[in-house]
Amino acid sequence: MLEAVTHWHRSAWDSLWTARRQGRLHHALLLTGPRGVGKSVFARALSQSLLCREPDEQGQACGHCSTCSLFLAGTHPDFRWLQPLEEGKTIRIDQVRELVRYVYISRQYEVGSKVVVVEPADRMTVESANALLKTLEEPAPFTHLILISDAPARLPATIRSRCQAVPLQMPERSVALAWLKAQLPDCPEDQWVRALDLVGGAPLVAMQRVQQGGLDYSTRLLDDLQTLALGKGNPVQIAAQWRKDLGCARVLDWLGRWLADLIRYLGAGGGSCAPRFTGEAVKNLPMLSERLDLKGLYGYWDYVRDAIRLADSAVNDELMLEGVLVGWCRLFHERKN
Repeated sequence: MLEAVTHWHRSAWDSLWTARRQGRLHHALLLTGPRGVGKSVFARALSQSLLCREPDEQGQACGHCSTCSLFLAGTHPDFRWLQPLEEGKTIRIDQVRELVRYVYISRQYEVGSKVVVVEPADRMTVESANALLKTLEEPAPFTHLILISDAPARLPATIRSRCQAVPLQMPERSVALAWLKAQLPDCPEDQWVRALDLVGGAPLVAMQRVQQGGLDYSTRLLDDLQTLALGKGNPVQIAAQWRKDLGCARVLDWLGRWLADLIRYLGAGGGSCAPRFTGEAVKNLPMLSERLDLKGLYGYWDYVRDAIRLADSAVNDELMLEGVLVGWCRLFHERKN
């Protein structure tokens, strides 16, 4: 996987490797890009390379020196990976303060750097970000900080301005499809195509969906939306079931992408278009488009995108999903009246 992901992002990797060879690699890097493009894998490959005694001509870690062995075993004393203590929670100030103390302790190995990864960096509280700021302003010798974020706009400007941004883009669809087929050769190609459609082309998320059997839920979500559009069903009950079975973040991610398709369909006057989704994911577009107006749908899409940004925060997931589905019902009620 390391080789594949660094291949997808070859330009970014080569640029960092060139800067490193010339002795001008920035002490703080901010890896950004859509979820599922391999930012964490890229950060791990880069961290191992920075710690390696003998990286190859392309900057890849050798994989067999003593420091690589420690890294692969998860016991390298000059490497830390900071994450929230619980999934969906924030990175607390006490975690960052401990990390700052660690940064200023002398490295254990004279060859290589000390490397710290913070993921997701946008989950730091304001106090946590401020605690890290001095380290970014006054970096410790031979130390590199790698911040990872799907949503860098959530980071304080003071943090972003002190990091070198490294944007990682979505790989070409053919590249992503070839990689997925190589991972699970027995999986039919049409399933990989469907998975990529479902997650907007992100290969790592597509693989996770297939492995977890998550391709069937789109049909269920569409059926529920159609039921609500026809004035049937209870949005509060449906929201509770969605949250229980699928989780708020997954549902909102799917809904945001599907709404983008619906907007494109309406914008094309209900004629031919090339929506991101295929098959059952577009089966209800004609019926829904007859009952919606583009202006109202844009407003609702903005509401859903705001909900997506809050999905990992302390906001009550069930109440948020209830609000989203009540808003969906209101679109049709207001149009009818």
